[in-house]
Amino acid sequence: MYKVLLIDDELDYCETFKTNASQIGLDKYDQDINVVAAHSWQEGSELLDADYFHALILDAKCMVEKDQTTENFDFLSIAIERIGGVERKQNRHIPFAVNTGYLGEKETQMMSRLIKERKSKIFSKSLPKEGLIDYLIKEVAQAPTTKIERDNQDIFDVFDK
Repeated sequence: MYKVLLIDDELDYCETFKTNASQIGLDKYDQDINVVAAHSWQEGSELLDADYFHALILDAKCMVEKDQTTENFDFLSIAIERIGGVERKQNRHIPFAVNTGYLGEKETQMMSRLIKERKSKIFSKSLPKEGLIDYLIKEVAQAPTTKIERDNQDIFDVFDK
């Protein structure tokens, strides 16, 4: 079973995504994909501290604090920065993807460099979820390698050149 944390403020979307992910996991990978939803970074962070998740899915525009009433694009940069802190604390790489309805928005595009630096990808909420699930399953399988590559980026840069 894969356990994935989805941080998204759209409650209906979270429920639909949970069902789709579980079905894709069973149909394609013979494993359940258990998606747990949080509706702010603060709520998601508490879940990350309390449990083990194989991967994360972030919305591009969401709440940082539980008591916020309006989502904003600051969420994504804050979440990506704080994922790094969680990774250092847990001494592991946590694969993540961004799943958004704001794919063409300039704020999302501005974050694309940071997302790519973290070896992640952006997916559109309007597309079928199979591509996103496939990506996360692959990334989970490569997570130890990704951590080694990030920890030794200067060495990998030499080989890339």
